[in-house]
Amino acid sequence: MQPADLPLIPLLDGTHAVVQADEVAGTSARLFLTLTRATPAQTPSPLGAADVIAVITINTTDVPWPIAGYDAIPRLTAPLSDAQTTPQDPAIAEALANALHGLYPWDGFPDPAFFDAFLTGPRPDTIRLTSQMP
Repeated sequence: MQPADLPLIPLLDGTHAVVQADEVAGTSARLFLTLTRATPAQTPSPLGAADVIAVITINTTDVPWPIAGYDAIPRLTAPLSDAQTTPQDPAIAEALANALHGLYPWDGFPDPAFFDAFLTGPRPDTIRLTSQMP
């Protein structure tokens, strides 16, 4: 994974969430998560700062996600939190992406507000809590 890459995180409904690698250093990469979806055969449209709804840094060792292309990296104006810069397992990024798209409960972790620390703004309307899941 390289800066500006557009990895596709697999979602539970068979689609993929478009994310963008911001900074890559050694075995970690900071990713910008969006509500944009694509398939591995598509080249996603360029992302803007307004598309970024969450930021997470992951350990990139053995990340199996396809790269759909690359594009200019949007610049965020708000400072990043410790949670957004501390490397997480890629499985956390997958759970976060699925929760952002309403496919996994937002409060599905032992700390029900765990995912809030990765947001760049308010909770998106797409999220669902455990009580709202089928």
